[in-house]
Amino acid sequence: MLSRKLIKKLTDKKYRLETGLFLVEGKKNIFELLESDFTVEAVYGTSYFINELHTCFSTSKQIGSPSLPEFFTVKEDELIHMGTLKSNNAGVAVVVQKQPMAFEDLVERASKEIVLVIDDVRDPGNLGTIIRTADWFGVTCIATSVTTTDFYNPKTIAATMGSFTRVAVMEYPLSDLLSTIKSKGIPIMGAALDGKNVFESSLPRSGILLVGSESHGITEDLLPFITDMITIPRYGNAESLNVSTATGILLSVLKKA
Repeated sequence: MLSRKLIKKLTDKKYRLETGLFLVEGKKNIFELLESDFTVEAVYGTSYFINELHTCFSTSKQIGSPSLPEFFTVKEDELIHMGTLKSNNAGVAVVVQKQPMAFEDLVERASKEIVLVIDDVRDPGNLGTIIRTADWFGVTCIATSVTTTDFYNPKTIAATMGSFTRVAVMEYPLSDLLSTIKSKGIPIMGAALDGKNVFESSLPRSGILLVGSESHGITEDLLPFITDMITIPRYGNAESLNVSTATGILLSVLKKA
């Protein structure tokens, strides 16, 4: 059983990097987690939630799934102290981070399907919503810049509403990644205000969709790698679209292409 002090430290990126562990909080995310191929060290929860877990997972899991972790009963106020949620009447899980997908495998994916690349998105809620949106549209692979918020940030994980278990997210130096991908002749579509109308463009069914932050857009040194600059036309007076909203619109068009 891990100490409460160590569990709380996992809310800090420094300790997540040192230990290779991260936190999953809340009922829905923990249920999704236990059905996934993540390795779970332990689950701490209220007596009601732990009983619910025992009821749901008392029989053996599917072949190939990891064995169930240990379940520990704690008080609700302890759960709140362990994690980041202001209210948590369910549980907190301590989970082992996955090894990132190999660079070559990511490039291979981009040659066959849409791979989402996220540049300099620093709000964990936005990143989590993008992951959830990607899951909706069947995108299973996301690459992020080193300046994008941490995938294993508890707020990111919470915002995915369980989609973190189905979408692989890796951090890469994007200039290296995009340079390699472009050299392979794989399309790189970039979202920008001065791009072509996405609804009137002929777009590929595979390749990279690159999105940047709402305030600054795609980092300037990545612009030369873009083969297709696209935009969502504005019909009203809003200054900009939230990056997760824009990503959803673009993926909808790409999936229809």
